[in-house]
Amino acid sequence: MDAFDEHLSHAVTSLGTKDDITVFTALAKPPTSQFINASRWYSHIDALLTISGVSAEGSGVIVEGSDHQY
Repeated sequence: MDAFDEHLSHAVTSLGTKDDITVFTALAKPPTSQFINASRWYSHIDALLTISGVSAEGSGVIVEGSDHQY
């Protein structure tokens, strides 16, 4: 999580990407406030998904290029 948090300290994003969704859904729970950048990113992606009408409960969505079903 340290490396991810450091990476996000240099990232600028306003729109979620396929990679953001893949990482977001792979996390078992939101990052703690100890990882301020990862926590901020998680909240941002969560808000984008909520605004888009995506619920926290999976309904079998497959992200192209990913081996996971969400």
